[in-house]
Amino acid sequence: MIAGLMLPEVNGKKLSSKDAIISLLSEEQGLTAKQIHSRIKRNKALNVSYQAVHKVLKELEQNKTITRKGRTYSLNIDWIEGIEKFSSSFKENFFGEELSKPKTYVLNSVAEVDEFILVLFSKIFEIEGKKVLYMQWAHYWIPLFLDKNVYRKFKEILLSVPAFGAVIGNSLVDLFCEKFWRDSGAKVKTGVKPYNHSDILVYGNFVIEVFYSKKIREKTDDFFNSVKKVESVDWNAFYEQVFRKKTKIAVFIQRNPEIAEIMKEQIKSYFKGARK
Repeated sequence: MIAGLMLPEVNGKKLSSKDAIISLLSEEQGLTAKQIHSRIKRNKALNVSYQAVHKVLKELEQNKTITRKGRTYSLNIDWIEGIEKFSSSFKENFFGEELSKPKTYVLNSVAEVDEFILVLFSKIFEIEGKKVLYMQWAHYWIPLFLDKNVYRKFKEILLSVPAFGAVIGNSLVDLFCEKFWRDSGAKVKTGVKPYNHSDILVYGNFVIEVFYSKKIREKTDDFFNSVKKVESVDWNAFYEQVFRKKTKIAVFIQRNPEIAEIMKEQIKSYFKGARK
């Protein structure tokens, strides 16, 4: 299980509170909340209150990233082993000849799917070089969660290549995000009528389809459609309540030039006569 995976930011960028705590506990186990607060302020250069640290510790304990024994906190060994198993399995199955074989993976949350796809994309980009990215998605999620490492990296990838992004949703949130991508140079469109109901990413000869559960789709739809003012929403709360919620999600991956071309044409068809 890798749901809730949060790896510390690297390359000198500022850590979030969660990343800083995980990074600290990876270096030193069995610390009290007071010790953690003191160390991340001193060693991680993070100006955060004790109350904020205590709240994050509670969240990390609830999602089983850390464990508490008495007053001290440590990384959860099951969480660490989950990362190691995922990394080993992923490399075994994708970093060799397995990339050429169609395969289905069943993951345990929306957050886990996004983490999985980010790792996968990094390898696909190495293989295919610079191509056009084609996307059909239920809703835009970026720039809603850019305080999280995985979505910052997604943004970097998406802005590095030409992209067509067709989104089924047409809520105020989707329109807000559409403007972000349009201003960034991508070709985007909301409110499309899909040819199929999986979420699709096509890059070069690779096709990735994500099949979300009906319950998660409906919960996301209802929340997006209820928003009256994007700027006032607590997106971190939404992320924790929906994206980290345990549910089975199937991801199907294939390297098939014929199917890739068909999917590309379908996605491009949404843009015929549309404003560029």
